[in-house]
Amino acid sequence: MDNIKESKEYKLAKEWEMAVNSFSFNPKRFAAAIPDMHPTLQQSLYRLFKECIIVMAG
Repeated sequence: MDNIKESKEYKLAKEWEMAVNSFSFNPKRFAAAIPDMHPTLQQSLYRLFKECIIVMAG
């Protein structure tokens, strides 16, 4: 794989890490925001979740 640390995906993962590490992060509010997304973007988000699970299970 290319230099992952230079990718936009890596940078987003690090931003995500900081957000969920915050005591004020509320997973229920995050989940409640998903239905407001465009259906195509919801599908992309679910694909992301699926890949995260596959990588972590590997």
